[in-house]
Amino acid sequence: MDRRTARVQHPSGRTLHLLDVENLAGGTAGGVAAVAPSLAAYRSTITVACADHVVLGTGPTFACATADGWPGARLRVGHGVDGADHALLDDVDADFTAGHYSRVVVGSGDHIFCGLVCELRSRGLVVLVVARAESVSRDLRRLAPFRPLARIEPVALAA
Repeated sequence: MDRRTARVQHPSGRTLHLLDVENLAGGTAGGVAAVAPSLAAYRSTITVACADHVVLGTGPTFACATADGWPGARLRVGHGVDGADHALLDDVDADFTAGHYSRVVVGSGDHIFCGLVCELRSRGLVVLVVARAESVSRDLRRLAPFRPLARIEPVALAA
C-alpha cells in the first residue's frame, strides 16, 4: 500500500477531529462543490471511529454543504478572515480535551493551529495534522506528525 494513502492506526481511546473545511477544500475558489470531496478525502486519510467527535469549522458560504457533508458532526461557523480557524479554536478547551480524548487530529495546514497543537501535546495528547501537502505550515508540520490529505478528485465547475 502506498505510504501516502495508508490509513493511520490510532492507539485506543477517543479522537477529537477538528476540521477546517475551507482549508481542506483548498479555499473558496472551488465553491461548495469542493466540500463533499474534501470531507471524503479526509475519511480516506484518517479512520473516524463511532466514539470519535468531529467538529467542522467553516465560513457561511460553505456552511450548508459542510453540514450536509457530515451529518451528526458539530458545525462551527466563523465570519471574516480566518473565521473558520477562530471558530474551531474558540470551541476547544485544552483541559477539557485532555480529560476526554486520547488524540486530536487537526484537519488544517494553517499556522494558526500551532499554539493549540503545542498546548494539547503538553497535556499528553497525541496530535496529528492532516492537510493538503502543498498548504501545510512548516511550523505545524514540525510540531506534530503530518499526513497528507488523500487525493481529491477534481470538481467540475458549472459554467
